[in-house]
Amino acid sequence: MSQATNTYDVYLPKVKQQVLKKLIVSNIKNGCIENENTLVNFFKKQRWWTINNGEAILDNQTGLLWQGKPKATQYKYDQQDAVSMNIGHILGLLNWQLPTGGQLEELVKSEPQFPLRAEQGYEINDWWAWLTADKKVAKLKDKNISFGQFYEKRTRKVSSRSAFYSVLNTHSTIDEYQEFQIAKVIAVNLTLKKQSYIKRINTFLAMGWSFEPFTKNKDDYDAFFRSRLCTRQIS
Repeated sequence: MSQATNTYDVYLPKVKQQVLKKLIVSNIKNGCIENENTLVNFFKKQRWWTINNGEAILDNQTGLLWQGKPKATQYKYDQQDAVSMNIGHILGLLNWQLPTGGQLEELVKSEPQFPLRAEQGYEINDWWAWLTADKKVAKLKDKNISFGQFYEKRTRKVSSRSAFYSVLNTHSTIDEYQEFQIAKVIAVNLTLKKQSYIKRINTFLAMGWSFEPFTKNKDDYDAFFRSRLCTRQIS
């Protein structure tokens, strides 16, 4: 026995449909999105989604949530515990962690580009040194990526004193030394990694997050906003 079913209802509960329409299709005008271009399919096609005004960024291809507003604090390669304590509960979620070198490299090499990546080169937020979970620093300079426990050459003034003719003389010399490179942190969360596209949308709605696609080409997104959702009845 066949039953007429709204294809949109199959994926999302009706109450959540209304919330989703308010979040994504708040400016409805003339036009029609066909079945194959429903909100769900639109969601699938967009790789980057910014959440709560950029507090976090979802990579819809890998399912990884990335910290959208990395702090200015910098750490040495072996300060993993301090990093874990200071990341906080972004979006109200637990289990934020440092990315592996592989995750970070994949992030900056992604196409279309990660929203925080520089136009040219691989820097994130105009900074090149980022800490990884394997106690290394990712060096993102130009089009080269390397990992290691890098050193920086520094200088300091060293004073020495000597007594001569009962007069205390002070001499200063410049001493060069090496210090481990400190790096910033961009945290990652795996909560959505194994979820389907539909479950990710439902998680957004259940958590009360605002979300929108990030795209440098606004034409497609604007066209989507100028359209209205249409769903056929199928048996």
